[in-house]
Amino acid sequence: MNSEIISPFRGLPETRLLTVDGKPAYLVVSRELTPERFTALQTLTGIGGLAILLFMLASAASAPQPTGGTFLTALIVAGVLVFLLHRALDRLLRERVPILLTAESVRVRGKEYRLKPDEGFRAVPHEHAKKEAMDEQFRLRKAQAAGKVVREKTTYRDSAHILARTMEEGYVLVLTVHGEKPTLAVQTRLNDCRELLRGMPTQPAEQWADQPGGIPE
Repeated sequence: MNSEIISPFRGLPETRLLTVDGKPAYLVVSRELTPERFTALQTLTGIGGLAILLFMLASAASAPQPTGGTFLTALIVAGVLVFLLHRALDRLLRERVPILLTAESVRVRGKEYRLKPDEGFRAVPHEHAKKEAMDEQFRLRKAQAAGKVVREKTTYRDSAHILARTMEEGYVLVLTVHGEKPTLAVQTRLNDCRELLRGMPTQPAEQWADQPGGIPE
């Protein structure tokens, strides 16, 4: 039986302190973009933004007596709509990954693993990062030879896999995250939860009862 008690963590990723079969556990819920979802976000925002811009300019041009102010207003409205579209897509595309941690195990994507003692969660570069770097170097050299200026893509180089070392299968993938700061936030939170759980008494109420909102005996 699971029950929720007060968690000492605030902010993201969402973290809840639970009791699972009478023992303390943390449920960490990651809501981050993967590199593929980040690419989809950029692509959909670009397509949607272009459609919005063309529609607003066409609407301004079809006004009875369009002026410079009419087109300026259309551009401002288009900018606001593109911003709102990006925010909505960002929320929609984020991958939700619940991770249940106990002092000895981690449960993710429907499977439970026993964790290696004294080893935390680690972040490793995405396996496509090296190929992306080579492809981008070729693309940039080609663009420079043609006298063009292009922006370098670093989608996979900005991404990482977060791994756990387990007793059964060695290193297993917990989740993949795009962005250095989100990766560090999730990795740090998982390791902090693990350290706290390893130092907790068997009954969480023993630790939290004397604090505001603690579980009464």
